[in-house]
Amino acid sequence: MTTMTLKEWRDRKGLTNADLAKHLGIPLNTVVNYVYGHRKPSLERAYLIAQKTKNAVPPASFIEVK
Repeated sequence: MTTMTLKEWRDRKGLTNADLAKHLGIPLNTVVNYVYGHRKPSLERAYLIAQKTKNAVPPASFIEVK
């Protein structure tokens, strides 16, 4: 399976940010911050996102390598 960003996964599934928030069980404003890179999820939440996306968006996708 190809890994992708949360935004890519959302777009591929044809979801809105509100749909994504409902799917993940987290607040809409938090999803918007993750999708647009304004915030990074905690490790616990990154694993939740990986689980809910069947690992299409793995925790490592939120880590910046410089």
